[in-house]
Amino acid sequence: MTRVAIDQLRQALSSRALELGFDKMRATRLADHFVDAEMRGATGHGAERMRWLHGFEDIRPAASPRLIERREGLARYDSGGLLGYLAFAEALDAELAEPPDGARLVVVGDCFPTGRLGWFAEIGADAGLVTLVTATSTARISHPDGSRPLLGTNPLCLALPGDPPTVIDVSMGRITYG
Repeated sequence: MTRVAIDQLRQALSSRALELGFDKMRATRLADHFVDAEMRGATGHGAERMRWLHGFEDIRPAASPRLIERREGLARYDSGGLLGYLAFAEALDAELAEPPDGARLVVVGDCFPTGRLGWFAEIGADAGLVTLVTATSTARISHPDGSRPLLGTNPLCLALPGDPPTVIDVSMGRITYG
């Protein structure tokens, strides 16, 4: 097994994202997400995802998520074709710039891939918010006796403010898509 220093891995991932056309801020954010996944043992959502992104057919590094609707208790965004990791993070940035007084459901449509949901939930918890994050998934889970896939992995993550935040990050499948 080859060992790589965290800073070297972060730099290599950021460089690969720059090669895909992402600006420095977005490249750094992708690298941070992947390194965080590696550090938490979610390697399927970590550095290997950069290789996968290099094979992605429709990378749109300059796309931006778009706010569709905001009203009390709800904010709806569309990814605008931006990778889910970044669309979700940028919608979260916008929401945290004006945190809700009460509860707010934030929906980001056409948001794929999202990676490790705990990364996003912790950002909300660090801002002092109870944060629940979920994602839909295409059918990937079959009955143990075999059949075609019937259910999605449909991950669910809850983060509670604290030092450090309390985070519960689960998938409905034994193995996630990643």
